[in-house]
Amino acid sequence: TLDAFMPMKYSFLWSSEKDGYLHLYIYDLQGKQVVQLTQGKWDVDNMAGVDEERGIVYFTAGISSPMDRDLYAIRLDGTGFRKITREPGSHSVNFSPDFRTYRDSYSDANTPTRTALHKSDGTLIRVLSDGKIKALDEYAISPKTFFTFTTTDGVELNGWMIKPHNFDPSKKYPVLMSVYGGPGSQTVRNSWGGGDYLWYQMLAQKGYMIVSVDNRGTGARGKAFKSVTYKNLGKWETN
Repeated sequence: TLDAFMPMKYSFLWSSEKDGYLHLYIYDLQGKQVVQLTQGKWDVDNMAGVDEERGIVYFTAGISSPMDRDLYAIRLDGTGFRKITREPGSHSVNFSPDFRTYRDSYSDANTPTRTALHKSDGTLIRVLSDGKIKALDEYAISPKTFFTFTTTDGVELNGWMIKPHNFDPSKKYPVLMSVYGGPGSQTVRNSWGGGDYLWYQMLAQKGYMIVSVDNRGTGARGKAFKSVTYKNLGKWETN
């Protein structure tokens, strides 16, 4: 039980980048670290909740890839770490008050958001909305594909592209670079792009290639990657 480890009323959860990545810790009320719950070369993205009765913390993170978001669980003593969601892509979850079920809003780069109800172990109970947009069947859709490349100083960056409809590799095409690139942000995510996705599809049908890259300084890749632009905005983003 949780009481056998440490009652939450005598401790608190804290997120920190002190080891170089955003992770979860338990501290007692005197400010002493009791346990580092999560660790590794990845950032915790969002706290989904704490089941105090069973002593379990739920959170989302991009462990398999900084472009994805999956649901994970770990016990309050730091054991029992496990991945719960199964489909690659982006998951946004909301738990029931008793933490026995959760609602999962799931999408990937080419799949509109689907909403489903699951048991806390990830077992599907029912699909609430399949997210299918029948109108898309009427259009020639160019899939969004991901790529990586390495800079001249050895840093790997993630990107995506949408090629023009009926793409011919022997031809040259105009390119729209769609980038935000601000500190901690991300435009390269394995998630449904909504209205922007449809705008890009229209451009692709008109012969444009659309590309986005998460430059140095963007999020989900640790403090050093994000903070390299501190007091150097405009340098490392385009170097």
